[in-house]
Parts: sequence; structure tokens; C-alpha cells
Amino acid sequence: MSTHRAPLWILALALACGGAEEDPPNLLKDAYRVLAVEVSPPEARPEDQVTLRVHDYNPTAYDEARPEVAPFYVWSVCLYSLGAATQYDCADPMLERYFSTDGPELTLDLGPSGLNVRLILAALSQAIPPEVLEEFGIKPPSLEEGFDIFVRVYSGLEGEARRESVKRVRISEAAAPNQNPGVPRIIAEQTTVKPGGEVPLRLELAEGSVEMMQAGPETLQYSWYMTVGELERFRGSKDQLENTFMAPDEPGPARVFVFVRDQRGGVSSAHVDLTVAD
Repeated sequence: MSTHRAPLWILALALACGGAEEDPPNLLKDAYRVLAVEVSPPEARPEDQVTLRVHDYNPTAYDEARPEVAPFYVWSVCLYSLGAATQYDCADPMLERYFSTDGPELTLDLGPSGLNVRLILAALSQAIPPEVLEEFGIKPPSLEEGFDIFVRVYSGLEGEARRESVKRVRISEAAAPNQNPGVPRIIAEQTTVKPGGEVPLRLELAEGSVEMMQAGPETLQYSWYMTVGELERFRGSKDQLENTFMAPDEPGPARVFVFVRDQRGGVSSAHVDLTVAD
């Protein structure tokens, strides 16, 4: 008995036409999402304080049909990790600290009255055999070269799947530590748009957002999100500062977010509120 197989392109076309239309990845809908974790400053000295903030989307704050529920935040700080090779797990459980906060911010004291990272670093330099670091391709930790601690935050809404995010905090005694890009603005040509209409948007960067590195100026990256409708661009970089909001067919409120990231862990954000109305 012979069998006849359809060409692969026909099968692919059938699947593409018959499958459910997927939402764009930057559309924020019914699920809690973490959009970014900001640390200020992103590169700190060993006696500084740093503040971490979760920028998240809480759907209960935008849905009038649901009671608003505050997300939970549980944090762990790893004072020394072997990095991505070990999924940022701590090299030793004794080097991990746990915190719980009522809101999306956590402030860490890196100095002697807090985590005391200088003392930890001195102990690590003597305790970790060089061959172990060499196996993972990691330089010995030092303040001159800079080293990283990793902050992990578990967040979400009670009764729903939690989200896990990891943020690197750079510790160094560099003469010019990295700073977050300045707070940007989203300029909308108008804030009210008809259903199905469009609103041109422009990202306005704060002065000094692009810092100089040894290899040259930083390259900024932009990530855009919206609560309804569509955006012409999900991501951009350098001079790609223009975007267009395309309104849905139903009237109602809309919010557009943008996150600006540099190449060294810095992040800043802005949003603009729009109204879709006849």
C-alpha cells in the first residue's frame, strides 16, 4: 500500500492558518509579569547601600472586575556565586541571606553593619582554591577587578504561579562606577485616540543617559509593553526612539511602558497613559 505525504510547506501553511492567533509578547494581559529589576546604583562600592526594585505588572490593578491583590516578594542574596554555570546558585549556603518585604523594594547595606562584603571577599580569597575558579572560567574575586553578588526575587500573586528573577549587583572600587540611565519620558502626540486609531510615540532620553566605557559609549536598548492594543516596535536600540501605538477596537484605558537598559545592568523606565474613546 502506498502512502502520499503532503509537502512540508503545505503542512506548515495549514498549521499557520488553522492555529490560534497568538498575542504579541509585549502585551500585558491577565497574568502577573516581572518587566525588570532595577538596582540603584547598579555598580556600588563595598560600603554603599543599594536599593533593588521590582518593576512588575499586576493585572488586578487594571481589571475592575477583579479585587486588587498586592503581590508578594521574597528575596535571597548570594554573596558569592559561580554564575550562570550553576544557575547563579550560591557557592556555599552560608553565603546566602533571605529577606521578605511588603513592597517591591529591598535596600541592602553592603558595609560592616550590613552584609559586610569586604570581609566576605577577604575570606573568599583565602577559602576558594584557584583551580576551582579556573574550572568555571572565573577570575579570583577582587574589588579592583570588581565582583558580583546575585539577588534572586520570587514574586507573584497568591494562588498563582510565582516568578523568579535574578539581578546582578556589581561591587567594585572603580573610579567611575556605572549609573542607571536617566529617567526617560514617552512623548505622545495625543493622549486620546479613537478605536482602531494610531498614536505616534517618541522616547525622550534624559541627558547623560549614555555613559562612556573604555571601549566607547554604551549602547542603550529599549523594551516596550502595552496593556491593550499593539505597538509597532517591541524592541529598539541606539536611535530607534520612535514607536506607534495602535488602539484596539474597544474603548477604554491604555498604558504604554518602556524600559531603557545599558550594557552593564543599568535600567530606567517610563510610562504614558492613553484613552481609547469614540
